[in-house]
Amino acid sequence: MKRVEWIAAATGISGLGLPLLLAAGLPQPLRAVVAFALIGFVPGFAVTRLLGFGDNVMLVVVSIALSLSLTAAVSTLLLSLTAWSWLRCVYVLGAITLVASAVRLGRPA
Repeated sequence: MKRVEWIAAATGISGLGLPLLLAAGLPQPLRAVVAFALIGFVPGFAVTRLLGFGDNVMLVVVSIALSLSLTAAVSTLLLSLTAWSWLRCVYVLGAITLVASAVRLGRPA
């Protein structure tokens, strides 16, 4: 596999594994780190990789901003549907990450 495919596969695995780790009930210091990674970076990174930024600093900055925006949008949507819970929010963010990673893996290099 090429490097881009490994990054997309690792991001997809993170999108699947991080919500499961949070649902399993990790001890508090680890739960905070995992939640911060899922809420603050991973979904935005998966989506931003689809845009093809050349600059790594810009990729990280946009990934963080997009992750926080996605978290706010998902939370607001679940709240308006009267279906909000932190676990549902985490699962939806994980699903967004999985879909974006699958699209990235499906693209030719």
